[in-house]
Amino acid sequence: MPQRNMRTSPYTVRPHPSQTGELNLDRIVVNLSTSPLNEQDKDILSKGENFVPTPKNLPLVDIIASVEHSLSSVDPQKAYG
Repeated sequence: MPQRNMRTSPYTVRPHPSQTGELNLDRIVVNLSTSPLNEQDKDILSKGENFVPTPKNLPLVDIIASVEHSLSSVDPQKAYG
């Protein structure tokens, strides 16, 4: 039996149409406002309503403070079970 290379995939990886220039943003994004949309606006809107931009830097101090605050209200007897 031949060995399978774990790095290869049986699926073809294709780039998103917006990366290849095949995407017609005027057909995807409908502007219902009176102000015109530039290409960058159309590109972001074409990602859909579930698109959430990710921050470049995580707010680590806020995360640590929230976790510490949450842990301060936990009963130590229940925490160590």
